Amino acid sequence: MIQRCKTPTNSRYKYYGGRGIKVCERWKSFNSFNEDMGPCPGDEYSIERIDVNKGYNPDNCKWILKSEQPKNTRSCVWLEFNGERMIQSDWARHFGVSCATIGAYIHKHGVEKAMNHYYNRHAVQIVDKSGQFIHLNVPIINGRSLLRKGVL
Repeated sequence: MIQRCKTPTNSRYKYYGGRGIKVCERWKSFNSFNEDMGPCPGDEYSIERIDVNKGYNPDNCKWILKSEQPKNTRSCVWLEFNGERMIQSDWARHFGVSCATIGAYIHKHGVEKAMNHYYNRHAVQIVDKSGQFIHLNVPIINGRSLLRKGVL
């Protein structure tokens, strides 16, 4: 963390210190860092800046699973739809389409129309024995729901 923010010869410096990301003075002492953040919960965790454009300090950092960390980069496209917020690749996975497909549709038609298009394709309604509609999110593969294929 300190090396990539302070040392111009560090291979990652241009993405951190080179663009103004700093480590707060308090955290230049490991004991102070440990007091604020606590020990790392495990080898599968890493420190993450909540706002990627701000520095390392107690208000902007948390421990996060390394597998989740790639979602907090400047290159991720966040989309909010129906009160849910996910990155574009997670929406694509959720709807059963490629990231490139949903990205092209968004580029051509805008976020709202694209999300509604895939949501409506993705949502399946069935009626239970009492006549009540049940709304299911069922994966769509090749334009067909798994429900129609008899898989579910």
